[in-house]
Amino acid sequence: MFSIGMASMILGVCKKTLRRWEKRKLITPMRTPGGHRRYSMEDLIQAGYKFEDKKDREKIKNKKLTILYSRVSSHKQKKKGDLGRQQQRLEQYCEKEQITNYIHITDTASGLNTKRPGLRKLFKMIKSGKVTRIIITFKDRLTRFGFEYILQYCAIFIIPIIILKNTLEKSVQQELVDDMMSLIAYFSGKLYGLRSGQSRAKKISGVKN
Repeated sequence: MFSIGMASMILGVCKKTLRRWEKRKLITPMRTPGGHRRYSMEDLIQAGYKFEDKKDREKIKNKKLTILYSRVSSHKQKKKGDLGRQQQRLEQYCEKEQITNYIHITDTASGLNTKRPGLRKLFKMIKSGKVTRIIITFKDRLTRFGFEYILQYCAIFIIPIIILKNTLEKSVQQELVDDMMSLIAYFSGKLYGLRSGQSRAKKISGVKN
């Protein structure tokens, strides 16, 4: 829960504006036994796209963006329309929730790939303070492993990650198997390279002796 001071900092408006929104019933904070206002993250997200005042709406609009992140593992999946369907689902959610200030970030790469250009762009935008929320269709679209670390990183900047569905799609179960095979192949290659390097080092050492 956030105090009115912290809530005003997150939304980029003054305390007076928050009180005005409360009178208009755009946001309804809880009250402590002492009568102090307390706002949940859900309250702030809801308020972010329910402004009636155009001036206030533009103030937030120019400040931060909602990121719609989608990913497929291969160009074959992209050609089949899997990426487009994710984007469409995310846009439908934004339309339903009246979120207009958003951009798409996409990747065509394995969920194990930490060097994805889209993911790097996302982290860069988070660090620069340009992101207000991240929306994904499924948790595994963002990453196969280590989702909790990304969640904790976003929490530092008070950025929620909205997941439309928490279960795996049937269509991505095979993709998970493919990612696991890629992971095994990756570490097998590392091990082979390590052994080859050790073997070459022994041969060179033998020649010198």
